[in-house]
Amino acid sequence: YTAPHGYYKAGDYEDKRPNVGGVISRQSFSSEKWLHDAGVALEKLINRLESGKWAEKILGYQVSFGVSGEAILWGRADNHYGDYGITNTKKFYEWGLEKYSSLENLKTAWGEKRFENDTLVLPSPDERYHRKDSLSEFFRADTLGCISSDMDEFTSKCCADAIEYFGKIVRRLAPEKLIGAFYGYFVHTDNPNYAGHLALERLLKSDYVDFFAAPKSY
Repeated sequence: YTAPHGYYKAGDYEDKRPNVGGVISRQSFSSEKWLHDAGVALEKLINRLESGKWAEKILGYQVSFGVSGEAILWGRADNHYGDYGITNTKKFYEWGLEKYSSLENLKTAWGEKRFENDTLVLPSPDERYHRKDSLSEFFRADTLGCISSDMDEFTSKCCADAIEYFGKIVRRLAPEKLIGAFYGYFVHTDNPNYAGHLALERLLKSDYVDFFAAPKSY
């Protein structure tokens, strides 16, 4: 997109693509095909740079994807708060089955009404983030709160998986170079849990992440 005034300005144009509203989540962090294709592109880029005359000037690589390349799931600007696409829903369902050991346990945790003919129906953004009528709702103490929290946990897992996936490629092709990513946004970020930034401890311990970058409070 090229803005008519010559520079980017968030929210300054009407996006008419059919995926607007979260029906398809652009890059799906849980998509194996996306990881593979993006990994191939990253490998080609690193090979090109590392074989060039400026290779010794490159201190490291910062892997970027998602909104603004900041490892944030799409939706922060249009408030759909999550990936409601076919692939992500399927992967989340499989992750839930593994976490709770059986479909019966999963239905108990997430609620029977979330399943129609064993097909998962995800809670809407309003159900997940605008429930303040009681203390139980605020602390996500019911089944709706359980699936909402699990969606956030799963998103952060997928986000961290992607960062490490790309980090491994960098480590393999440029073992002496630093590896980093935008991550760990909490200050002045609305609901950082939906964005995929809850796996901070895991990535701090990762062998494939050497540094984080994040903006100070605006």
